[in-house]
Amino acid sequence: MKNKTKFLSIVILLSVLAILTSCQKQKSEWKGQMKTVDGVTVLENPKTPMYEQPVLIISEDLRIGEEESRPDYLFFRVSSIAIDREENIYVTDEGEKHIKVFNREGVHLRTIGRPGQGPGEIGHPTEIFIGSNNELVVTDPKWRSLHSFSAEGNFLGSKKFNTVFPMEITRDSKGNYYVMNFRRAPGTRTGGFDLLKFNSDLEIVSTLVKVEISPQTKREEFDQIPGFAIRKDDCLVFGYSGSYTFKILSPDGEVRRIIKKKYDLIPIPDEVKKMAQERDPNLTMEFPKYYRPFFSFFLDDSGRLFVLTPGDNIVESIYNCDVFDPEGRFLCKIPLKLMESFVMTLTGDKLYLVDEDSEGNPFIRRYTVTWKY
Repeated sequence: MKNKTKFLSIVILLSVLAILTSCQKQKSEWKGQMKTVDGVTVLENPKTPMYEQPVLIISEDLRIGEEESRPDYLFFRVSSIAIDREENIYVTDEGEKHIKVFNREGVHLRTIGRPGQGPGEIGHPTEIFIGSNNELVVTDPKWRSLHSFSAEGNFLGSKKFNTVFPMEITRDSKGNYYVMNFRRAPGTRTGGFDLLKFNSDLEIVSTLVKVEISPQTKREEFDQIPGFAIRKDDCLVFGYSGSYTFKILSPDGEVRRIIKKKYDLIPIPDEVKKMAQERDPNLTMEFPKYYRPFFSFFLDDSGRLFVLTPGDNIVESIYNCDVFDPEGRFLCKIPLKLMESFVMTLTGDKLYLVDEDSEGNPFIRRYTVTWKY
């Protein structure tokens, strides 16, 4: 889920982390359980993490997007951030329908793409992949396409998904694509989500996961939706927010490990329901009693899993981020202040995320990250 995805923009509470994080490595003990069910390793995590305090330190070192008088440095609606080997920063703007590229010091280098449906034009950019030769591939669910550009921004061509409606797209190290497809039976309100694997020519290889959904008569603001992310070893992490469970899948869809965590149900405050309804007053919304267990998740380069969950003060947009080590053990909980799109990238020792100013305008923050465990 995006890993994206899809789902599903974030601001770290630096002051909280600075106070809570110790510079010394903490002693820890995992109090979960590991068992084997039908040949699959299952990790069952408790509600409390291994470390009582966050085990990372972050310090801000760059901002991009606060220069209101310089259009090349402004964003409308950021959907993803990617980093190349030279630490250049690629910001996908689904509102402006283009990608802005900045060097590691935050200086604007170029803008790639433009709105439209012709060559070099983009309908709805969501993700960008950077190849070994710095060739860029931009995902475009609106036109069901992948657009390729050179590192200099020259348009190289497009490929099209002809049979699916891709909600989320990612790519592995071998050039295969994984797509979360939404389907609906003609003339009905029933359907579901399929996690599909395609080869580099966008020929379907297999269906890895199928999730069925029941008929919906009203729009629900807090829908439970699936998401996925891909690790460096090309295994996938699949999660469905109806339960706090993640499956580690091989590239062919075989379940290799299951990660679970106990959690408390958190009621949705009336104030949050009112705010959501006011954003779209022409629709009648039906709300569940409780939040879903998690909203979104992503991975870092080392395979750590970050899961965004309801926090103690959602009215003020303060949420929690549960952090799991690559084995699936619950490490720590980090307080976050989130925007709605959950855009965040952790590459090497750098964390990139989207903040917003007092007027709701997005900008990019970069932090240096140090782990203490």
